[in-house]
Amino acid sequence: MSGVSDANPTEERTTLTTGTDLQYSTSGLRTGAAGLREVVGQSEAARAALQGASPAPGVFGLTAAGAVYAAVLESVRTARGRGLDQEGQRAGDLSGRSDAAGGMGDELTVRTEQTARTGAPR
Repeated sequence: MSGVSDANPTEERTTLTTGTDLQYSTSGLRTGAAGLREVVGQSEAARAALQGASPAPGVFGLTAAGAVYAAVLESVRTARGRGLDQEGQRAGDLSGRSDAAGGMGDELTVRTEQTARTGAPR
């Protein structure tokens, strides 16, 4: 029989026998993985916007320092772009691992319930 835990209304509880509960919720892992996938998309969008935000030639004027300012700006853009790429890759990797852990948790719950009901794993 399934129900909802009194302590955590969003956590699933499966009653195996009178007085025996199995509680394991993968919803947090799944929600986190979905959020991380959004981070990947946002990182990619920010990277594209950053690449498209090149200042016009001469924006720093015709001063001797203009070329230096332009070089510094380009260096910062490159570093920020690299950081966005790394964050997108990290978030994508963590999202995949969170989904995998959620799947393993779901499988653990199913097999544990089967074992508790039948006395033998399937």
